[in-house]
Amino acid sequence: WREEGMQGMFVGSVPNVVRAMFMNIGDIAIYDTAKMFALPWAGSLLGASVFAAATCGLATAVLASPSEVARNRMMNNGPTSPTPLYDNLGDCVVKTYKEGGIPAFFQGIVPFYMRNGPWHLAFWLTFESMSTWTDAVIPHM
Repeated sequence: WREEGMQGMFVGSVPNVVRAMFMNIGDIAIYDTAKMFALPWAGSLLGASVFAAATCGLATAVLASPSEVARNRMMNNGPTSPTPLYDNLGDCVVKTYKEGGIPAFFQGIVPFYMRNGPWHLAFWLTFESMSTWTDAVIPHM
């Protein structure tokens, strides 16, 4: 706080909002789509849910990785860095592309998926279990 002040508190907030947007797109929309696709051949709701959770975890990693890279670079840059590398998010994206092309935006995608994949599996299987349970206990009108 003493070194970077209020500005330092919000470094990376714009890329983080963009990341959250792509995470939600990859999470909710892809999960439902993958589950509907898998239901006919999965044999059970559990099989379809496992397939859909793994698929949406991968989709989330692919969609959110570029903004994750930009966010990390912006946050490591900091407003009081002796030699700031990036002026804003657009500058960060352009310089990252010039540095390494498209692959530069997917650095760390494997650890990202290794972190998010199990979370999606646990979340969506819990969600499906709770939905099944609440439907049995509290019927829809």
